[in-house]
Amino acid sequence: MNRQVCGIDLSLRATGIAHSNGAVEVFAPHYDGASNAGMDRLCEIRDHVIEAVVVDTELAIIEALAFDAHDTNRWGAQLAGIVRAALFDQEVPFLLCTPGTLKKYATGQGNAGKDQMTNAAQKRLKYEGYDNNEADALWLRAVGLDLLGDPVVELPKLNRDAINLLRQQRPVVRP
Repeated sequence: MNRQVCGIDLSLRATGIAHSNGAVEVFAPHYDGASNAGMDRLCEIRDHVIEAVVVDTELAIIEALAFDAHDTNRWGAQLAGIVRAALFDQEVPFLLCTPGTLKKYATGQGNAGKDQMTNAAQKRLKYEGYDNNEADALWLRAVGLDLLGDPVVELPKLNRDAINLLRQQRPVVRP
């Protein structure tokens, strides 16, 4: 079955998007020194993400913010909020997947590093690239497909158990 699921790894510099057809991309917003460092950048990323999400998307999985990040800049939180609001306005159901859950699903270890995530995507998802943003987006899409009962890869029980809490949640969608 060809399910319409996408994975979104939000970033101010390089947002990874795994499209519902399995294609993957990194979107890097325009950046010229100090220009486009505020709301213009956030809106540019939001608009690109919304354009990338197809009309009949069944589910978008977004990597949640890391609660333990030592981030003094809150632009990433604002980006997450406006993208979620835009998906809500477009009536695209979405769920948030914490970084630890995503890492455990992909590698079996909740504290896996970027290289481990990319290596797991190359090995298990047949990802041919080397970009960790794309790899994370592909894993987010894989989580969504698994949640809908259409897994793209066979994983050990330990890995699949990582998303049990997500299975209990209802996607956020405009009523």
